[in-house]
Amino acid sequence: MPVTRKYYSRYVAKLGCWNILIIFLLYVLFDIWFLTTISMADKKVWWILILINLSGIIAIYRTYKEIKNIDQK
Repeated sequence: MPVTRKYYSRYVAKLGCWNILIIFLLYVLFDIWFLTTISMADKKVWWILILINLSGIIAIYRTYKEIKNIDQK
């Protein structure tokens, strides 16, 4: 995994804040796809949707912290 982390850091450094926008758009597109393909009658759908959005918020926050750490170096 260190090799993957090294390449990810280069990717974040090159894209900067655009990376946050890309992650946000991917999660929005995934939400739209999820809502159009799954039946809304099941109670589990809402829990899955909440967890997907929570993971998106965490991914955006971690990316922001990574960009902030790169900018401070």
